Amino acid sequence: MIAFATKLALAAAGALERRLSVVLFHRVVTQPDALLIHEPDTRRFAEQLAWLQASFNILPLPDALARLYSGRLPAGALAI
Repeated sequence: MIAFATKLALAAAGALERRLSVVLFHRVVTQPDALLIHEPDTRRFAEQLAWLQASFNILPLPDALARLYSGRLPAGALAI
């Protein structure tokens, strides 16, 4: 599995173009869980959101789609 930071770098490489990236979190657990190693706990989730916020222009999905279809999507757009 590709590390989160690597995925972020790959996505950010295309962030200068007018394209929409979408990130989906299936679950965030309150504590690290050995059975759910790919699910972030709340601390890791906060770190990931900080990385995303530093690298992308985060928009609510409905706004991002409206801007995409109207040609007004900002560079580095990301919906969560």
